[in-house]
Amino acid sequence: MLLETVENLEIYYQQLMMVLKSHLKSRVAEMRVTEILSKFIVETEFEDIPIDIVNKVKICFLDALGVGIAGFTLEKEMLKPILELIKEIRGSESTVIVDGFKTNFLYAALANGSFIHSIDFDDTHPAALTHTSSVLVPAALALGEKLNSNGKEIVTAFTLGFEAAAKVGQSVMPNLARFWHSTALNGTIGAAALGGKLLKLDVEQMNMAFGIAADIASGTYACIEFGDITKSLHSGMAAMKGLLAAWLVKKGGIGPRDIFEYKKGYCRIYSNNPKIEKISENLGKPFELSFNGIKAFPSILASHTPIQALIKIIRSRSIKVDEIDEISLKTYNLAASSFCNYNPQTLMAARLSIPFCLALAAVEGHVTIQNFTWEKIFDPKIREFMKRIRVEGDSELDKLYPEMFPAEVKVTLKDGRSYSETEYYPKGSYKNPLTNEELQNKFLNLATITFTMKQAQEIINIINVLEKVNKISELTSLLVKTSE
Repeated sequence: MLLETVENLEIYYQQLMMVLKSHLKSRVAEMRVTEILSKFIVETEFEDIPIDIVNKVKICFLDALGVGIAGFTLEKEMLKPILELIKEIRGSESTVIVDGFKTNFLYAALANGSFIHSIDFDDTHPAALTHTSSVLVPAALALGEKLNSNGKEIVTAFTLGFEAAAKVGQSVMPNLARFWHSTALNGTIGAAALGGKLLKLDVEQMNMAFGIAADIASGTYACIEFGDITKSLHSGMAAMKGLLAAWLVKKGGIGPRDIFEYKKGYCRIYSNNPKIEKISENLGKPFELSFNGIKAFPSILASHTPIQALIKIIRSRSIKVDEIDEISLKTYNLAASSFCNYNPQTLMAARLSIPFCLALAAVEGHVTIQNFTWEKIFDPKIREFMKRIRVEGDSELDKLYPEMFPAEVKVTLKDGRSYSETEYYPKGSYKNPLTNEELQNKFLNLATITFTMKQAQEIINIINVLEKVNKISELTSLLVKTSE
């Protein structure tokens, strides 16, 4: 009996030591994450970036600019206050796309970031849930134009800004998304890294730039429900704030150090259970750009797998909308709890509503940028059909998120028949990527809403050799609407 007790104690002791070692290892990993990330950004150069990542940077620029050029036209009224404000702050540093006037680099980043995020058709990093390029592309163009940065510098800074946003984002997600918009917060971190790299900050300065960026980052999830100007502003403000943080440090400003692991710092503020050690794990191995996704539908990413499943059911069985009695969707919990506005009042709110997107897909047979009009938002047929849509979270499917975006769709017809399809990966995700032809067609379809086909093609041509341009102004000069 005594021997058995001793053996049990030994087992308990071994288990306890394993837990303590694991906890200690995690705590040690947390201790220097801001410094490690800062050092990685400062020391990584263009030559360290694989060619496939360089090509992904080009895709991000092409996609973001196409969305921004279209957004300028399609959401002109919503964006008007931003544009009018910035026109009062004239400068000669950086270009505001489409319109073409010059302003201070911070305000150019604000404007262009807001344009790119205005139609919610921009890319998404799934694990961090950031629309990263809508922040980093405008930041790179604005500061790069001011500094006369070349293509290699832009590609390098973008890659590292993306790495910072995604790594820090994963340390606080999904907990952060209870109340906060990841793009607004983690995007600011990414823009600070990008700005710091272009400004050639040293390790200590980069550390402080992160501290200032973390301090001024903000953006709530209220925009998801209301679909107002704040959703677009989140990307523009993140670009502007991140660059501001880096610029202040470059000019001698002092910010808080080690902000990510600080006991009252960024990670512990935005997550009840932060995974701080993830920030410095496997930096660049592979680069987080490897996991980026380009959107195939102009709506919130959570709606994409449901749309895919529904369209597959309807098209494969030649189902007519009047035959449908009910559509039920099971998906991950965040999608069911946060993106189910049944009464959208703006174009943005409609894009962010899974029920609206599914109703649109059922009634129209497809979901394209041309579908999102004021007439469609208040179309009685679509509004009535939304009442037939049920969305619920599923605990088993929730375990698959964010590696997958699972959606189980069941369509029940009025005659009692039912059909089901399940989709896991949004079209355009790294697991289900768009082809090069699809990527180019998306850009051309969007860019030609505002520009001529000739001008759109010229933009493609320069982005294809982005790393070889001598000055980024070779690109920004093409982003202004001509009189042709």
